Amino acid sequence: ALSRRIDILPRNEGVLVHVASRKKMIVIGAGLGGLAVAALLAKRGHAVALFEKNDVVGGRCATIMQKGFRFDLGATLFLMHDTFRRTFAELGERMEDHLDLIRVDPASAVHFHDGTSIDMTGDMCRLREETERFEKGSFEKAFSYLRSGYSCYLDALDSLISRDFRHWYQFFTPKNMALFLRVKALSYHYRIVARNFRDERLRAAFSYHALYVGCNPFGAPGMYSMLPALEMIEGLYYPKGGMVSIADALHAIGKKLGVRYHLSAPVDSIMTDGSRAAGVSVQGRTHSADAVVVNADAPYAYEHLLGEPLKRRFSLSCSAYTFYWGVNKRLGGIRHQHNVIVSKDYKRELDTVFNKNSFSEHGHFYANFPSRTDANAAPRGKDSIMVIVPCGHCAGSERDWKAEQASARSWVLDRLSSFGVPDLKKRIVHELAFTPKEWESRMNLTGGAVFGSLDHSLLQMGYFRMPNRHPKRRNLFFVGGSIAPGSGLPMVLVGARLTADRIADEMG
Repeated sequence: ALSRRIDILPRNEGVLVHVASRKKMIVIGAGLGGLAVAALLAKRGHAVALFEKNDVVGGRCATIMQKGFRFDLGATLFLMHDTFRRTFAELGERMEDHLDLIRVDPASAVHFHDGTSIDMTGDMCRLREETERFEKGSFEKAFSYLRSGYSCYLDALDSLISRDFRHWYQFFTPKNMALFLRVKALSYHYRIVARNFRDERLRAAFSYHALYVGCNPFGAPGMYSMLPALEMIEGLYYPKGGMVSIADALHAIGKKLGVRYHLSAPVDSIMTDGSRAAGVSVQGRTHSADAVVVNADAPYAYEHLLGEPLKRRFSLSCSAYTFYWGVNKRLGGIRHQHNVIVSKDYKRELDTVFNKNSFSEHGHFYANFPSRTDANAAPRGKDSIMVIVPCGHCAGSERDWKAEQASARSWVLDRLSSFGVPDLKKRIVHELAFTPKEWESRMNLTGGAVFGSLDHSLLQMGYFRMPNRHPKRRNLFFVGGSIAPGSGLPMVLVGARLTADRIADEMG
């Protein structure tokens, strides 16, 4: 399974397109999904124009540079590298020619309230030592859990994740029903983990991964066991230069293929003509198109760009307070790039965020130290720190955002100070922070749901997730984290390919 072969297009072998089939396409948004679908459509011979509200490409896969400190704006994890490789291959390129990938191992360090920690490593000998410290006999269960999770991934990749379910009868098949049981889609993630471990710290260490896509481990489908398996078996990577390297590569390839990019060009509305999308209005100017592809957050696009409130009520993912700190001293107690700091009451803190849609003053958080993997992320002897503190989304919620942000900041600094820099607060020489409200306005994310606006409950996955084409306007398409197959960079790239394929199927 580990050496499975992925069939990819040979370099520079493209899709032949007759000149008569060339159509004018407009893409809204330069997130990773928009960049990928624009390049794919251009590769297939279409005339593509992309409009982006911000002055840089990448969306949440962008970067922040300040005084020699570099921060990934949002996404920090490079998983499912075969998905990226396939995207580049379909564009006639080799991923290795564009991205310099560094293996990150341990994939993460999980730090607990009692001062203990565990390295989540792909080295099974080391993982045995790590798990056995917490619970005798736990390694065999950990190994079985990872093997089962990776098997779930392989089973789901082609039959569920990479499928475009356009009709209910494509989704509800006897084969798929059996697959749902096999990948544990009808069980809860945390419950599966709890069957393998008695120690609460190990339960947290092998279940927190659902938080990466804005999911509550206690409510996420059991198939999310594939995430720790992917990290430790296939491997977690980091592109040298930051996650923005992925967006920059797709941007450059799109330019080569003829995509016309318009930055600082927010789309005011999608123009309609009867049952079709006629084009877009950008800062008062109209641009016609044969088809429009929306990479903006889909609930936002329906309500604000189309003026069509969604008929179905979708549940939103959580939001977060995010901090970007340049520190004039390296934190000696932090050895790895990805760190998860777990609070004392794991379940209660998650209930506060997901079930009460609120904020916990002493909750879990994630801390990213990119200079542990890429030395150029911070000046020598200094540190770049990016922190994500999950909280409830802001849709329909009126809380004191600045007060909560200050409380989150104080808690994180106090906790990180215990890792070797007691005066950390005084050593910050650069600081940038976003509240859920600021994420909502900066990226047009419904509810400021920074992980992707829609959560990944069972009834919002596969056929049940928002489709990649408008139900009535047959030349209006969608791509992005709120669209099937879901959020996360690999899922968005899969979605971009599925959307491009659907445009080819339905429009020639």
